[in-house]
Amino acid sequence: MRKVLVTLLALSALLSPVAGTATAAQPGVVRYDGRGVQVWRHGGDLAKLDETTAGFRRFVAHRLDVLWRQAGARPRCAHSTLVQVKVYDARRYARIGNTGNFAHAGDPASCSGGGYTSIAARWNGRWREVIAGQEAFQCADLRHFAVPVTVADRYCYDESGELVVYRPAG
Repeated sequence: MRKVLVTLLALSALLSPVAGTATAAQPGVVRYDGRGVQVWRHGGDLAKLDETTAGFRRFVAHRLDVLWRQAGARPRCAHSTLVQVKVYDARRYARIGNTGNFAHAGDPASCSGGGYTSIAARWNGRWREVIAGQEAFQCADLRHFAVPVTVADRYCYDESGELVVYRPAG
């Protein structure tokens, strides 16, 4: 039994998508497999977002700098700031799987301060975070910003606090 389980785990690891590879879910939507594209502040990782617009990449770079400054702008922690992109929709949305300051190779654990997940949207020509949190989002917030199913997490909290499958308005 144990041998079968180990074999199944090994097969699933071999067959699972490589972190950071992009797949086209539908025209204009890029879904980054696995953990998504991890963009570290000084990692030169913005190039991994080559299927996004220059404006979105500027937004990610700006978020990295803001987070680093909010964490004290300590030079020894310059590499601990992360934005992890899960889904990019050219129409104007992105799901950020993780944003924050985390221990990273060569950085002390004292640099980590935790993180959050968010939905970014392009409003009036500029990208900004419109919803953020550490749990599933409120369905009403997702509907308010007209976040498409392709970008939103599958589940959200309804008005009564129940975790339900997200269904956009209309």
